[in-house]
Amino acid sequence: MDAWLVPPLPRPKPLISLPQWMTMQYLSNHPQDVFFTTFLFITILSLFLIRGLQHIDMVGTDGTRCWPIIIAKGSGKQFHFRKGK
Repeated sequence: MDAWLVPPLPRPKPLISLPQWMTMQYLSNHPQDVFFTTFLFITILSLFLIRGLQHIDMVGTDGTRCWPIIIAKGSGKQFHFRKGK
């Protein structure tokens, strides 16, 4: 058989395959998307931290910090507990 009729050897598969949008080629071709996503992530994270730090002094019934309430208020999901009833 001639060499031009022989199919090429298959490439070995990499151990870890990244999604297409995580490759350096994609990131270098779409800098505005990378900037916007990074800006959005930093903005949301900073708003979460600022709101959570406003409620850092919340304590539970045993006198310790009540982290679930602080996290809930930081993410905007307020819990409304009522005594009694």
